[in-house]
This record gives sequence, structure tokens and C-alpha cells, in this order.
Amino acid sequence: MNIGLLTLPLYVNYVGFLQVYALTTILARFGFRVILITHKMSLTFKSLLKEVGVRIYNLVGLLSHRYTQRVILKKENEDFDIFCNKHIKDTVSNEAISKRKIQLDALVVGSDQVWRSWDSTALGYNYLDFAIPLKIKRIAYAVSFGTNKLTVSKEIADKISSLVKRFDRVSVREHDGIFLCKNIFRAQASHVLDQALLLFKNDYLKFLYDSHFDKKQISTYILDNDEFKKSIIRAIERELGKMFYSLYDEPDKTKNIRKVQKRTSIECWLTRFMASKFLIIDSFHGTAFAINFNIPFIVLANADRGNSRLQSLLDIFELQERLVVDVKDAVSVFEKPKSWERVNLIRDEHVKSSLGFIKDSLSLH
Repeated sequence: MNIGLLTLPLYVNYVGFLQVYALTTILARFGFRVILITHKMSLTFKSLLKEVGVRIYNLVGLLSHRYTQRVILKKENEDFDIFCNKHIKDTVSNEAISKRKIQLDALVVGSDQVWRSWDSTALGYNYLDFAIPLKIKRIAYAVSFGTNKLTVSKEIADKISSLVKRFDRVSVREHDGIFLCKNIFRAQASHVLDQALLLFKNDYLKFLYDSHFDKKQISTYILDNDEFKKSIIRAIERELGKMFYSLYDEPDKTKNIRKVQKRTSIECWLTRFMASKFLIIDSFHGTAFAINFNIPFIVLANADRGNSRLQSLLDIFELQERLVVDVKDAVSVFEKPKSWERVNLIRDEHVKSSLGFIKDSLSLH
């Protein structure tokens, strides 16, 4: 049986690739062939202008030797392509699906904030509007709205509601998502575990350069580095008298491209992540992998990306104290030892029910 999987664009995103790998692996274990859906947009005048604008912007960046975070070096792409070609082998465009050029038995949407965007392009695509003519099973797994509050027009709410109702089963990774589905889109949803937590630590060890490493380093994985986060990191560094290792290389906008630090392969990044004896994080999936690998951590509030997502994840595992909002709390939590026995029991229970949702949705019983 063939399953089409729609998720967020992967780009150069370590945890993005790993969480997609997790779900494709679980589905493959159930006997499915998983095919990643790529977005092929129709070329309208508006999208053409946008594409031309992006190309001009990048060209100006090249000529002025200035780069933003959008710069992706060729070597980075090659590293990620190798991983994708090896572990996420098959792809198909949404256009090919809508034109029935491939036979699929089901379409799965998820995970991550795939239902967050409200722009005109993503609004229909992420809800499988291209598959409306097809009689095919539609499943949403651990989708996220990225927020606990939605302010949308009645027109958009009605459009989304009509598309969601075409799904056979809907599940969300945040408890707030159940409320949003019911009260805004008039749809029933179940709560499941994010797919990054469906695989166990041993499932990821094969990617490591050395599976017998010593946990020595304190690492940071900060996606949105503001003054608040910098102040907390500096305070803990002063407390311990050492510098931390950064797992996210953010290009300096003022530097020449030749001086931009290259990101590493997924395997190397994961090795560094799992070699950490403590993590300072501000992302959802960074937190999920820290929980999965039983690495002590603190989460720095990230209002730009939505704190409700982090709070929901920490609530599940009774780790609320790990979300810090000031320097004093950060140092206090950092020094507090953590027992993982209760966390792992909770995880095992949620993995069982989440796998049950997948089996029921795809009629595997």
C-alpha cells in the first residue's frame, strides 16, 4: 500500500528531516511504502513577481557580500540530499496526485505546524485541496496550528472547515488543537504524540559517528537568539566558568559568504546533540528530542514561535519547571537533578495510544 505524506518544506532543517524520518519509519514498519509529497505551484502573475523578487534579493546579497539566514551553501544541500535520498526515498508532486498519475491508498498530513499558515497558497494545499476529486483516505497526524488562539475571518474558517471535514481522522499534537478544531472548524480531533517521540533512542544510534561517546558538553540549540536568551546563556556560562557549544550556526548578516560557518550533516549534528550532558533550547522539536534521549535541559520562552506549543509538550511529561522566563529560574533549574523514570513511563503510554491511532486510521487491526 502506498501512502502520500505531506509535511512542511524540509529545507536545511535537522529536526525537520528527523521527524519526517520518524513517521516514515513507523509507517514503513506497518508495511506501507511512504511517498513524500512536494508542492508544485501553478505559476500566477503574483507568484511570478514573488519569485523574481526573491531572485533579485539574493543577487543583491551576492554582489554586496552580505547574506541573511536564508543563505544555504551548496555543501549543506548536498549533505541533506544524501540523507533524504537514503532514508526518504520517494517523492511525488501534488499535481501528479491530482492528475491521478500515481496510485495512493491514503494521504497523511503532519506533523509540525503544517496547519499554521493562512496565506492563500498554503491555505488549501496543507488541507489537501488538490485531492478533492479523489476518493482516498485522508489522515491528519499530530498537526499543529502553532498557537492556542486563532483570529481568522468567517470566510477562511468556513473554507478550512469544509476541507477538514473531508478527513477521515484528525489528530493534533497540542491539546489546544482539539479546542480549535471543535470550536472554529467544527471538527473532532484526537490528541497524539509528536512523531519525533514515536521512535526510541536506539532507533537513532545508527546515525551517530560514535555510539559510545562520553557526554561532556553543554550545548545550546537556539533558533531565535534575542537579548533575553543571550543573557541567560551568559549567566549560566559565568556560573560554570565555561563556554557552551552551539548546535545552530546562525550566519552573521554582516559577514562575507566565505566567512559564514557551514552547517554540518544531520548525522554529525545528531551526534553532537546526543553527546550533550545538558541542553539549552528554544524550539519544540529540540525539546522533544531532549525528552526522547533523556538529556537534561531548560527551554527558553520563544514568543515568536509560540510558547503554547512548548507548554503543551512540557505539560504532557510533567516538565513544566523546565520552561524558564528569567536568569534566576534558569540557574535554579540547571542545577536541579532530573529522574527520567516517570517521563519514560508517560512517553511509553502515549506512544502506545498514538500508534493505536495510526493503526485504527489506516485500518490495520
